[in-house]
Amino acid sequence: YRQADTNRDGHVDLGEFARQFDIERRNPFLPRLVQLFDLSGDGQMSVFEYVVCLSQFGARRGRGDHIYFAWRLFDVDDDGSLTKDEFVRVLK
Repeated sequence: YRQADTNRDGHVDLGEFARQFDIERRNPFLPRLVQLFDLSGDGQMSVFEYVVCLSQFGARRGRGDHIYFAWRLFDVDDDGSLTKDEFVRVLK
């Protein structure tokens, strides 16, 4: 967490998250990825939120967990289904 929080403000913002995981800033799913773990909705991750994020990528996660995570990433409006627009966005 300390490596990711480069400005030492106690939170990991979108830019810091992108740098830590080598994700291009223009990746259209970057904001959504941060949003999935930003439980407080403040646009950045606390230590707790960051640990929850890292736990999603652990070796002990099953294939079903990864599929569910991917579904949540693509289901932008969190309604439990993929609309045509959401699916087209994934394909682009």
